[in-house]
Amino acid sequence: MVLNIMVTIVNNDIDEKIKTEMKSVFLKRASIKKNKLSSDMVLTKVLDANPFKLGHILLDLHETFNISPQYQPLTEFDHFITVGDIEEYIRAHAS
Repeated sequence: MVLNIMVTIVNNDIDEKIKTEMKSVFLKRASIKKNKLSSDMVLTKVLDANPFKLGHILLDLHETFNISPQYQPLTEFDHFITVGDIEEYIRAHAS
């Protein structure tokens, strides 16, 4: 029971950190206001299909969460369709 509570707290902390970092990075790299970012936003649309914007966003997130990329450079739009796809990827690989 105590272990389940601790795991839930850790997961909630990670989820909150992911959301906070995502909002910060999208504001910094794509000028998307924090309150406008949603998981269903299509990346090619909000980033004007600019692979360098998405690359910088992902680089920042990889550095923040100490993750090695699991895809080849310049294939980001093939792997991530929506903002939610990035959230799921970070959640799956964050330590």
